[in-house]
Amino acid sequence: MKTNTVLCFGDSHVFGYGVKKAESWFSIASRHYTKLRFINAGIPGNTTLNMLERINRDIIDSKPDICLVMRGTNDILGGEALSVVTTRLMRICSIIHSSGAVPVLMTPPPVLAERKSRSIFPEADFDSAASGIRTLSGTLRGRCLSEGISCIDTHSILSAMAEQSSLKELLLDDGIHMTAEAHHITAEAVISHTKMFNEAAIE
Repeated sequence: MKTNTVLCFGDSHVFGYGVKKAESWFSIASRHYTKLRFINAGIPGNTTLNMLERINRDIIDSKPDICLVMRGTNDILGGEALSVVTTRLMRICSIIHSSGAVPVLMTPPPVLAERKSRSIFPEADFDSAASGIRTLSGTLRGRCLSEGISCIDTHSILSAMAEQSSLKELLLDDGIHMTAEAHHITAEAVISHTKMFNEAAIE
């Protein structure tokens, strides 16, 4: 029987930067879905442009059935226009769909402006970035709904959790990357997206 493949495509949020390998949402999800082959194609520092440059190669190499995409943070922190980031992400989803795989877009997590002094983006305008990522996430939710693309709204999920505790507990000292707790919450969101994965696992 064919083992279906889930390609996780993105940046450091997919790679699992700043936490132990076993604590990343990718590792937690892959342990849960033992009948699926998970591939981590997260590269720290990647932008949507970088991803467009490598997407065909990654898809050809892995031949995924499902492709999770999480991107946008580095673009916004780097000052890229929201419209450009949105267009590129929709293009990425289109390429994935054309390859025969199912795209699942994950909105980027929030950033914490007050920690910019400890950030790996010391020159970034974190106040604008926090607002920009929030706006981007809302835009992506709307586009996914209108275009029939599956969406896991990581940004809203983590923001809602932060209202109950504190965003400081969900982001590392750089104000950008997720803590182990945030990775666990993200993994639960991925796992709760069960219908698609369960159907893939029994084909």
